[in-house]
Amino acid sequence: MIQKIKQKLYPLLRISQKYTGTDNVYIFKQGGVLYFGNMIAALVSFVSAIAFARLLSKTTYGEYKYILSLLNLAGIATLRHLNTVITQAVAQKYEGIVKKGFLAKIKWGIIGSLVCFTLAGYFYFQGNLAFFFCMLLSGFLLPLFEACDVYIYYLQGKKLFTKLVLYQSLSIIISAVAIIFTISITRNLVILFAVFLTVNTLLKSIFLLVTLKKHPANNKSDPKFLKFGKELSIFGIISMAARELDRVLLFNFIDAAGVAIYSFAVMPEIQMTEILKNLRTIALPKFATRTREELKKTLLTKVLKLFLVVLLGVILYALIAPTIFQIFFPKYMDSVVYSQVFFLSLLTFPATILELAFQAGVMKKELYSLKIFSTTSSIILLFILTPIFGIWGVIAARLITSFAKAGLTLMFFKKM
Repeated sequence: MIQKIKQKLYPLLRISQKYTGTDNVYIFKQGGVLYFGNMIAALVSFVSAIAFARLLSKTTYGEYKYILSLLNLAGIATLRHLNTVITQAVAQKYEGIVKKGFLAKIKWGIIGSLVCFTLAGYFYFQGNLAFFFCMLLSGFLLPLFEACDVYIYYLQGKKLFTKLVLYQSLSIIISAVAIIFTISITRNLVILFAVFLTVNTLLKSIFLLVTLKKHPANNKSDPKFLKFGKELSIFGIISMAARELDRVLLFNFIDAAGVAIYSFAVMPEIQMTEILKNLRTIALPKFATRTREELKKTLLTKVLKLFLVVLLGVILYALIAPTIFQIFFPKYMDSVVYSQVFFLSLLTFPATILELAFQAGVMKKELYSLKIFSTTSSIILLFILTPIFGIWGVIAARLITSFAKAGLTLMFFKKM
């Protein structure tokens, strides 16, 4: 049955390639699996969001998101930009980077652990024992929690997308079930966070071991990839910090409830971005084997077509957002207007495809310039606008930065 569907569908996909200028058969083969995984992830996230909205108070949920932001900030030390470089290296058969990358992330993750322990001490002397225990546990598990992610990027590089979706779907479902079960019996912040961190660390560890056992990596390695990943991570420290800065500032300038309102407002855009990221996942291994001239010749037209599709999606969401919130998240109706405006940032996603061309061509100057610009402007705007305008200030800072970076990316690409 499936084979018959493929036989009928593939000719249509090949015909459509004349209009899209894209290898649609490749996208269907690889992207179909990834999008199926995204549908599962989106559904599970949606159910989890309903549980959070109905079972937790805004204050507790805001505190939970705040602690997660602190965990992510500390995790910056674990060379996160090495992840996409692993995909690029593995696509070129330099699979030895997986083990070296894992050890490097563990080593650098110790710095993140020290940050967590420092924050734990701060909260202890502030008399906030809940935050103290959360950060104490984070300090012990952070290196392993972050480093085990390398299996994801190893599978991406080998184009084993079916295995990737299977493992990630199982992780998402098991983690969500554990968390929903937890909040159904207790509203304790420490227990909730402990379940999240321990369950996810265990799942990542298991799937890393399973991946390397079933698909052993060769020992071929090129030092330039590890070096490039470290450089990207170091230059990206401030940019990654800027992504988590919004909730931290809102928590300190407004309150935990404000963090909760903002988190629900940005949730739809985040979920949609995760879905669209599959295009990046599929494209990077392909881009890694193309010349700059080939990329420049065809990529801009594809990005423009993607922009038009995203624009239609943004308009549609603006129309249906009030209904979605009214039905599923009635407690967070004040998040609707923020969500509609923030969804505009999705229009800048197509420009991130152009960034892959810079990465595939190891164009460090362009990549670093984009990171420095976006990071600097984002942090400055967040610190200026958040204390004055609150949630609107955060959204304005994010939108201004996103559109400015997209414009700069386009300018660099045309000069490539």
